[in-house]
Amino acid sequence: MNASLRFLMWGSLPLGGVVGGLLGEAVTVHQLLWIACLGTAAANLPFVLAPAVRKLKITDDGGRADADAKQDSRT
Repeated sequence: MNASLRFLMWGSLPLGGVVGGLLGEAVTVHQLLWIACLGTAAANLPFVLAPAVRKLKITDDGGRADADAKQDSRT
């Protein structure tokens, strides 16, 4: 598993370098920064729009209430 993740993460770096270099030659630095901002925002959209994220709740107890309820139901 670790090797697969490393392959995906480190393997995409050369591709990103080539794409960044080509974009750097084609557009201005100002435009390139906007493209980078939009790309970063687009990369986070699947996580933000995931149904599991919408169901998350903020608790005052750091999420321990759910664990305590499970513990009580076992005894």
